[in-house]
Amino acid sequence: MNKENKEIPQPTTEYSALEGIELVQLNGETERKIKAASLWEKNPLLIMVVRRPGCQLCREEVVRYAQHRDLITNKLGIPMIAVVHERIDDEVEQFNNGFWSGDVYYDEKKEFYNALGGGTLRWGGYLSMFKPSVWSNINRNRQTNVNGNFKGEGRILGGLYILRPGNSGIAYEYREKVWGDHAPFAHVMTVLQQLSPNGNKEDVGEAVKNALDSEGKVRLEKGQENYEGMVCVKDGTCQ
Repeated sequence: MNKENKEIPQPTTEYSALEGIELVQLNGETERKIKAASLWEKNPLLIMVVRRPGCQLCREEVVRYAQHRDLITNKLGIPMIAVVHERIDDEVEQFNNGFWSGDVYYDEKKEFYNALGGGTLRWGGYLSMFKPSVWSNINRNRQTNVNGNFKGEGRILGGLYILRPGNSGIAYEYREKVWGDHAPFAHVMTVLQQLSPNGNKEDVGEAVKNALDSEGKVRLEKGQENYEGMVCVKDGTCQ
């Protein structure tokens, strides 16, 4: 195991907190309720636990993974989903059509969010705005041209999970500490490559290296309102 892998923290969420969660799929032809565990029954799964669909910091993070969807889902063979805890107006549709372009599920009981908090919701109150780390995240976001709005409840902190197939447990988790705090991209990609049945293939390894070289940087061309239809190149820019 290399030094980078040793630095990846082990998950602390109990798998039992996730296996019974029920979700509603929002972007199919018809809405349907499913057991979340069925989504990772046969393959690993990356789950984006989104704080708020209209949040530009949250949109920035999902664009980072959407721009590498071909690598993650097609080459590594690991599906990705986004989970939201509220449905206001057309916020979920805007989020998905403009930035995520993938599967979105509604967690009405906020069970993924509770799991990230060890059984309770974690709140980032408005005093967070006085933290230098939040302003650093805001300044980072301004460089990406990813836009957003202020609709909805944005104080419930989210995060990210990577599940192993079946009942094999949680491979990785990241708990959003303050608004706009994202999981280290290198950690996520390293774990995904380790879990992938194709992770040792030379071309896949090179593609992962290129993604890591870009550090997962996100940038929409100025004037673009969303991610849809854009092509993201090696350095992470989208055009």
